[in-house]
Amino acid sequence: MLTSVNIALEMIATLICVNYLFCKKYYFRIHDAVFILSEIIIIESANYLGLSKGMALFGYIGIYIYELVKFKCSFRMANVNLILFVIFGVVAQIICSIPALLLEKYVDIDILMIGINSFVILVFWGISRKGRLLKVSRAAMNYNMLINIATGISFTGAVYILVVYKLTEFLRVTDYIIFGMWTILIGVLIVKWQQEKFKKIAREREIELRNTYEEVHKQLLETIRKKQHDFNNQINAVYSLHIVAKDYDELVSMQKDYCGELLKDNRYSRLLSGGSPIIIGFLYSKFMEAERKGCSIQFDVKIDKMICRIPQYKIVEILGILLDNAIEAVAERESKGIYVKLYEVADSIYIAVKNDSEVFSRQEFVKFIQPGYSTKGKGRGTGLTKLVDMLKEYECELNIYFEKNENTRIVFMIHITE
Repeated sequence: MLTSVNIALEMIATLICVNYLFCKKYYFRIHDAVFILSEIIIIESANYLGLSKGMALFGYIGIYIYELVKFKCSFRMANVNLILFVIFGVVAQIICSIPALLLEKYVDIDILMIGINSFVILVFWGISRKGRLLKVSRAAMNYNMLINIATGISFTGAVYILVVYKLTEFLRVTDYIIFGMWTILIGVLIVKWQQEKFKKIAREREIELRNTYEEVHKQLLETIRKKQHDFNNQINAVYSLHIVAKDYDELVSMQKDYCGELLKDNRYSRLLSGGSPIIIGFLYSKFMEAERKGCSIQFDVKIDKMICRIPQYKIVEILGILLDNAIEAVAERESKGIYVKLYEVADSIYIAVKNDSEVFSRQEFVKFIQPGYSTKGKGRGTGLTKLVDMLKEYECELNIYFEKNENTRIVFMIHITE
């Protein structure tokens, strides 16, 4: 009879702790009744069949299923709250058992356990007030904390196995099974948490870039629209140049100068044909920066949504490294030409950044991607090394070669496939 009372009290403590990890208020549903019944069956089956008491730990699987079914939560949240429940349960049992041990010789163990379990219920009820357990659960959803908790539990489990082995010089089959399942679970959780952490970082960076460069894209769009309002006046001005020109040669010269000014004012209008505001906004800001430093920019950009296996924030980082490198490379040159080519073809994206350059040997090409090497002086040369390491993560390569047009150009080419 007392054993049944103890089981019931343990179930009540479990339900209180688990429910308050998910909600501010406890509410009873059919899931609770099914959970209690299932847990009693597991525990009583272990006792009736004479199995090790450790087999009752498989009841944690029931708690995990209960979390998923009742609260319809994600696997990650179910994992986190199950781990927190184990931690709180163990700590509460230890704290409540210390005074009870002093009465062990004078009071029946079942009565002591009733007292311990009742006190555990009061502890859970007390700390759950004002949503304290819920706050702990939400705080634990922090990825770094999750990894630390999971790692700590794995370490604790390993210490436990070593201590048991040292004291008894053997391990029970259930010890191997339980610890094996626990270790696998923790390992999977760590991997999943790391993956989700990277995804979260990618999403945050995308949002940050979108907020930054969509505004730049809007400014470019607004500037082009304002200039289009003057289009008719500009056409009329071209038609009227013959009135003030003294002869044909002067007319051609005036038209050339005037049209050159128009092309210069509208030189970035072709960027708006791209379908990615983040990329277009970033390129526009970098082109303006390069022009302020005296560089001459030419570009050919034909992109749509820029969807590929490399996230857009990484594409922006790649373009930033290449453009910064090109701007620095032409800083001390008379010819300061920079040429950018970015286009999508089927399932591929091509990125090419070129700049006017002297000719380098093949040996120097190899040195370009070595850490610390730079033709610009000490303390430089980290950009291309970082770029190469980044591309390796996505199984891409950086190709470097020369091409000759009116000037010699060094080309940095990247081919990204889906």
